[in-house]
Amino acid sequence: MDYTNEFCAQVAKVNPNIVITAWLRKNKAVAWYVAPGVPVPKEERNEIMGLQTEIVRSILKTNEEYFGKARYIMMSMENADVFHFAGKEPDYGLSVVVRRPYEHDALVKGVLAKIS
Repeated sequence: MDYTNEFCAQVAKVNPNIVITAWLRKNKAVAWYVAPGVPVPKEERNEIMGLQTEIVRSILKTNEEYFGKARYIMMSMENADVFHFAGKEPDYGLSVVVRRPYEHDALVKGVLAKIS
């Protein structure tokens, strides 16, 4: 898998409303893309958000025997939607922040195609 800033920028092209993409490894960003004009959270805040994502992901893993492997997690916030896609390697995941409106199924299909 390509864990680079360039790859994150390519994923952002899946939809024009994607404003942030970031590869996380063990809760820390290892590569990212941020659209021009979008504020970047401070490093401490990034680590907290990464840990929150990992906690939710670990909870979902407890249900995999019933529902199968989690492909992504979606959180709908007031100002944007946040997706976290499972990476091929267990320690990695791709977080994508998208402004509304967007077509949910097309976005998910496009990102999954990039990371598969």
